[in-house]
Amino acid sequence: MHEYTKQAAPPVKKYDLSFPVYNPGAISSYSFIGLLNNLLQYSPLVPEEKGIRERFAKIGIEPGKPFDSTAYSPEILAAINDGVKSAEKELQEGTDKISNATDLFGTREMLQGNYFKRALGAAAGLFGNTKEEAIYVGIRSDKNGNFLEGKNNYIIRFPKGQTPPNKYFWSITLYELPSRFLVKNPINRYSIGDRTSGPKYDPNGDLTLYLQHYPPAKDKEPNWLPTPQGSFYYLIRIYGPGKEILNGEWKAPQPAPVK
Repeated sequence: MHEYTKQAAPPVKKYDLSFPVYNPGAISSYSFIGLLNNLLQYSPLVPEEKGIRERFAKIGIEPGKPFDSTAYSPEILAAINDGVKSAEKELQEGTDKISNATDLFGTREMLQGNYFKRALGAAAGLFGNTKEEAIYVGIRSDKNGNFLEGKNNYIIRFPKGQTPPNKYFWSITLYELPSRFLVKNPINRYSIGDRTSGPKYDPNGDLTLYLQHYPPAKDKEPNWLPTPQGSFYYLIRIYGPGKEILNGEWKAPQPAPVK
């Protein structure tokens, strides 16, 4: 920033940060506490979390301290493991049901101590914007309630004048599951929206998009968003959402399976 402010560069500070080696297999048991303790030392205690931190300390969750599992009975350790598995199940069920992320991101004051919402936001996608900045609508199932699969073809139809109202832009990005990675495809198209050049509108003004693994007819290719062969979902990103979105009037169209 010093170049922008045209002032002298501040002195370089060196931090001695030591993180344990991340082991994905350890986060589904009481072993995660050691990693959590390491991270908590960089998270200042806020007054409203004092009670929670005191409860955590009873099972060894304390900032910067190593976790000694031998200090707890097998029954306590088993209870912690059960709690972790229960939380993982609840989070998975919660993320499966997310239709939009309107209330999952924001300041501590905005979330008002709802840790489950904060966890859902982190599980679905870290660093989301507040709803005034952007709305994210995740779609995992078709209009019949069935999960989206690459073996099927789908259409998304926005009636005339019903594309997402926004100040800045909207887009649809498709991800394969369970990796949540972008879908490699022969036309190198990973999203489609109002900044995409080429999509064609129907004669009546509707916008019809085609979600399928294999190319559609040539005249429909400008509106094609390639899917993987397996499971997938897509995310509608709306930056600078219009009031119709914020007040719930606008609804995202559900994908319809087609032959």
